[in-house]
Amino acid sequence: MPDDSMSPERKSVDSLEAGVPVPFEWAARHDGEWTLHYSIVTGMDLAGGGVTVANPYGYTEVLPPDELLSRTSFEAYADMPLYLRLGFAFGVFEENAVFIPERVS
Repeated sequence: MPDDSMSPERKSVDSLEAGVPVPFEWAARHDGEWTLHYSIVTGMDLAGGGVTVANPYGYTEVLPPDELLSRTSFEAYADMPLYLRLGFAFGVFEENAVFIPERVS
């Protein structure tokens, strides 16, 4: 059986259990425009089917894991303006970056 201790899901759960929220970068529409922004996962209940995301646009939402993955999938970038697609192509932006912060004593 594969070791999933290094998976983004496991690391995210471990971080949340330690009281540290998980920032991530994703593409989303805001007021009809594509934006790249960071959001914060503040809770994750995979068994119960919900991931709580604090969005920088001033709201919090609970998403089923499959919806979160859909909204952060490569398909989400299909209709993005050319300058954003070029940014991804040349490595200016990272697709679906998840950051696992660590506490420093």
